Amino acid sequence: MSSSSNIGLSAATAATSRYINYACGGILIGLSFLPKVLALIAIVPPPVAGAMFLLVVSYNLIAGMQIIMSRMMETRHTYVIGLSLLFGLSADTMPSAYAQLPAWLRPLFASGLTLATAMVVVLNAVFRIGISRRKQIDLESTPEAADKLCTFIEEFGAQWGARREVVNRAVSAMLEFFESLVANEMALSGITVTGFLDEHRLDFTIRYRGEPLEIPADRPEISFDDDPMMVRKLSAYMLSRLADSVKSKHSAGTTEIEVHFEH
Repeated sequence: MSSSSNIGLSAATAATSRYINYACGGILIGLSFLPKVLALIAIVPPPVAGAMFLLVVSYNLIAGMQIIMSRMMETRHTYVIGLSLLFGLSADTMPSAYAQLPAWLRPLFASGLTLATAMVVVLNAVFRIGISRRKQIDLESTPEAADKLCTFIEEFGAQWGARREVVNRAVSAMLEFFESLVANEMALSGITVTGFLDEHRLDFTIRYRGEPLEIPADRPEISFDDDPMMVRKLSAYMLSRLADSVKSKHSAGTTEIEVHFEH
């Protein structure tokens, strides 16, 4: 049997092992065959039940806030969350405000949870109209373009509410490679960066005309008097360590690098 209170209980006790779930599930199944034992649980004094309720709800609220704040947000997400919460609370605190609605709509407004959930789904779908999961930017092979690349990644992640930690890691990886690309003059012309994001992955494809990228399997040992090729290999190695996977291919003078991050 699942319950939203289990989220708060797990957060309060820091016990999230699946073996605990198996044990609790077995106990609940056993109790279903012992109605008299269930009756003992049902006679828990109201003050005790109230204290348990406050504990669980407090941790549920914090867990919900942590989930929300773990994602990057922009104005649209603020409206989705804010309006849904306001209307959901109003359905419980001011039920008379919706008394004049048609009969077929009243069940939706009878519960604050139902109304807030429906508004989140609808507003999220509406505000995503016109936003593509794939976005592209053309950059010059100059050090000044690094700021544009950073802004591009952050804005792209914020549009779809990407996880902040994944976007920060992507910014570090992409800037590391871009700066090496420019410093070593690997690109003969402009650089095209294409981003793709869904709930499972954040991918970037980098295309430029120039030398291919060699990704070493092990960290190269370099010193300050080493040749630029070794420094380039170190930069490629750092890119492979920051990203979950990196693939490079070279054809007809054009290099294409695919950088993948688990989301």
